[in-house]
Amino acid sequence: MLLLLNRQGSIAPLSLAIALIVTGCTSSHSTELTPTPAPVPKIAQRLEPTPAVEMIEMTVYQLDPFCESFVEKSIQVPEQNALQATIHNAIEEGTTADFTIAGYRLQPNPTDNSLTIDFRLSPQSGRLFVSLSTCERMALLGSLKETLTQSSRWNIEEVKFTDRGVPIGF
Repeated sequence: MLLLLNRQGSIAPLSLAIALIVTGCTSSHSTELTPTPAPVPKIAQRLEPTPAVEMIEMTVYQLDPFCESFVEKSIQVPEQNALQATIHNAIEEGTTADFTIAGYRLQPNPTDNSLTIDFRLSPQSGRLFVSLSTCERMALLGSLKETLTQSSRWNIEEVKFTDRGVPIGF
């Protein structure tokens, strides 16, 4: 017994089956078969909009080009991680192509309102902290210290710097 199924998966009428057997399945002209595109899946649920990130304005202090004083600069940072974003901004401004900081750890001390920033230099950094000039140290460390102690937001009175736990002279 021979059964033919049509595209919808149901059994084709017997007359069509007989006609195909008698006349054959080929035609006199060639046709290209194009694949049927796969159905696009329906979205199961509506996408919720991403909540907007609250931004706040912070003041960072950068060393002037003559290495004499700090100049205020306003930046926008996410309120949720304002301290880290402000520190990140100051570090980016204070690094050079041959002196690269890979990361840092913050160690707050609430008893004396101090904050220790423990740096990690990049393995590809061509220089160490000891090789920085006085002006370069002031641009990086002085900028961080001024920025953090001048902000009333964090109540930081003193900033200490270490390189993998070893104090950095400043």
